[in-house]
Amino acid sequence: GRDKSEFFVLEVKGDSMYPEYREGDKVLILKQTTLNTSGTVGAVLYDNDYATLKKVTYAPGEDWLELSPINPMYPPKRVEGADLERCRIIGIPKLLIRDIG
Repeated sequence: GRDKSEFFVLEVKGDSMYPEYREGDKVLILKQTTLNTSGTVGAVLYDNDYATLKKVTYAPGEDWLELSPINPMYPPKRVEGADLERCRIIGIPKLLIRDIG
């Protein structure tokens, strides 16, 4: 029921979100600027340079957020203060496309 212009596809690079998202997976992202709840996975644009999928944790009214990989081999990244201006939510994952061939 949504227009295709409300979506974009993000291709997964690396293994920071393994095992839920794997290298080469394509994820259909619904464009939106907020997450529905803290602790959910979102597409994040950092430094207007690259988009990434990460679990995003935040506290309403506070000046920070934490970007956490699902893979425990990678540490979370806390973004706070002025650095928040370099980081923004650009969408939420809605569909995973994986080549199993």
